Amino acid sequence: RAVHSEQLGRFFTHRTHKKFCPICRKPNLLVVDTCTACRQSLGDGNIAPAGRDVVQEAIVETPKGWEEIHRSFDFLIVKSPWPVSSFHYWGIPKGTMPDLRKVRRRHMKHLRTLREIALQHLEPRLPRDCTEEDMIFGFSYPCEFAHLVMHVVVPPIANLELFRDPYFYSFNRVAADVSRHGMLQVPGPSVGLGPVDSAVQKLNDSVCARRS
Repeated sequence: RAVHSEQLGRFFTHRTHKKFCPICRKPNLLVVDTCTACRQSLGDGNIAPAGRDVVQEAIVETPKGWEEIHRSFDFLIVKSPWPVSSFHYWGIPKGTMPDLRKVRRRHMKHLRTLREIALQHLEPRLPRDCTEEDMIFGFSYPCEFAHLVMHVVVPPIANLELFRDPYFYSFNRVAADVSRHGMLQVPGPSVGLGPVDSAVQKLNDSVCARRS
C-alpha cells in the first residue's frame, strides 16, 4: 500500500519507509499519527527509510536489553521492547516469512506450533486473575518490521493504537481466512485508521472492569 505525503510531495511504501518515533524509536506504519507504543505524535517529518530491521537481527542474536523467553531452531519468543501493556510478548517464526500475506495453508501448522509454544512459556507468567482466555494473539498487516511478528498481549492495554482496523488481525481470523481462501483476505486501500478491533476492545473493557 503506497501512502502519499502532501508535506513531502511523494509516495512512500510500508516496506521501504516507516514513521520512526523520536521518543522511543519504534518504527510505525506510515498511516499512523500516534506512536503505537508511547503515544508520541507523529507526522510526515518522522518518515525515514526502514534501514536495518530489529526483528531480523533478533533472529540471529537477541539485542542487548531485550528479554529472551525462548529460542529454538524454529522460533523466538521475547518480551516486546515496545510494550502496550505489562504483558506484551512477541512470537517470531524463524525462516523466510516477511509478512502475513505470504502465509499459506502449509504455513499454518508452523504458526499454530508457535502459538502453542508461546502459550506454554507465557501462561505461567500470567497475572493471577487472568487465564488463557484473556490472551490476545494477533498480527499487524502491513507489519512495522521486515519479518512476521505475532503479538501476545493481556489487558489492561495502555495504548490501543496497535489494534486498530484494518491493520490488526487476530490469530483466529488469519487461520480462518487461510483455511477458507488459501491466504489472508485484506480490505482495499484504507485512507486511514479505523476503530479499535471490537474483540480486543471488548476484552480490554472486561478485564479493566474486573480489576476496578
